[in-house]
Amino acid sequence: LLTIFGFIGVLNAVIIKAIVFPIFILFILKTVKFRLKKFEIKISYNLILAAIIAIISFLYMATALAPTFDGDSLFGYLGIPREYFLYEKILPIDYFYGSNFPQFGQLITTLGFIMGGQIVGQLLITWAMGVLCMITLYCISIKIGCSSRAGLISIIIWYSSQSIAFLSQSAKIDLSWAFFDLLGLF
Repeated sequence: LLTIFGFIGVLNAVIIKAIVFPIFILFILKTVKFRLKKFEIKISYNLILAAIIAIISFLYMATALAPTFDGDSLFGYLGIPREYFLYEKILPIDYFYGSNFPQFGQLITTLGFIMGGQIVGQLLITWAMGVLCMITLYCISIKIGCSSRAGLISIIIWYSSQSIAFLSQSAKIDLSWAFFDLLGLF
């Protein structure tokens, strides 16, 4: 498994830990039965998959709560919403690249600036959009006839990818873009 990850270029500590740790937990749960007096605790695979998703989501939330140092995010993706917030209106800003692009992602970030500043804006545009993407992926998988387990596995595959990990620590609008693309599929 590590060799395959190395060849495809995703030999990252976060990804490896996100895969090895759940496999270790599954191994332990499969070999050891937990008993508490007369009650037997049964843990389903869907619960384990949901726990993995919750752990990944918590890690992404932690990175979204930290200030970004990505120049592209600071100048392009946070600058425009900051100007909207400061001027309290949407106006043409010729000194920011991307100010003539569709602005829904920037408006979500502007809402974050209004609600509490840059960190809330980052939280809305990265973590909240990622969570909404996960919900949409699950709904799509159920709609096309997959099991709930397949839906949870698809969320883990998508949400633990390297590109999502990179986007979750920036303030780029790509996750909001992905959310609206997924809504178009739904």
